[in-house]
Amino acid sequence: MYARKRLMTLHDFNFFGEGRKYVFGYLLCLLAGIISHLFWDRLTNVSDFFILRSDQLFGSFKIAGLIVLPTFNVLQHASTLIGAAYIIWFFHKLPAQPIGNIKPVWWYWPGVLIICAIIFYLRWKAEFEYFGDVVATLIAGLLAGIIFMSFITAWHNTRIQT
Repeated sequence: MYARKRLMTLHDFNFFGEGRKYVFGYLLCLLAGIISHLFWDRLTNVSDFFILRSDQLFGSFKIAGLIVLPTFNVLQHASTLIGAAYIIWFFHKLPAQPIGNIKPVWWYWPGVLIICAIIFYLRWKAEFEYFGDVVATLIAGLLAGIIFMSFITAWHNTRIQT
């Protein structure tokens, strides 16, 4: 209910129509996100370019006298926590609106979970090397399921209205 009230502002927004008006801007944002993500991966993954060439990034932190973590791991986990905190804060700041008579599509979340499970199974067949691979696969599967089911739901709703 908390999420639905905050997402109601987007219910009537025409993403496809608005997207056509601003294709160049969306593509630039997409490109900037891809490039920055690849650059950050090079700073935070053990076998990548910057890690292998930098003593500072290959150094380590001792946390509370108990755990010793490499600098690149600290950067990776800290940036994840900061990003997650920002997304939660931003979502919380969205205005809550009454839901009204809009009925949720009952098959949306089961569809998301089925797609996530398929992606997880396909990746599992290729074997996981690290626990982070499991987490990343679950997140990617969940996001792919949300995107795919959102398209299917939008298509279904436009078919019903016409």
